[in-house]
Amino acid sequence: MTSYLRGDTAAEIAVELQCSADTVLRWLRDAGVPLRRPGRRKRRDVDTLTIVKLREQGFGWLRIATEVGMSHSAVRSRYLQHEQHLEVHRKRAHAHREDE
Repeated sequence: MTSYLRGDTAAEIAVELQCSADTVLRWLRDAGVPLRRPGRRKRRDVDTLTIVKLREQGFGWLRIATEVGMSHSAVRSRYLQHEQHLEVHRKRAHAHREDE
């Protein structure tokens, strides 16, 4: 309950407790905790490069999620966004070299 009140999402808590987000929400409701509206928010306290480095070391999405305190889908999404960002820069650099 404390982690939810300080801003963690039900999905993040579920990863830590190894249960579903629905279970966490049910526990919170049963405890009388006011629930936040669902929405997407980026965890600013988790460095994307940490996720990338763990993935490069061979860790799976669930293990990385547990390590950084995020859901596995959020970890995968953050990683893929990073890869897309790198690809755009690679293409721009390649196009710039061709123009010279």
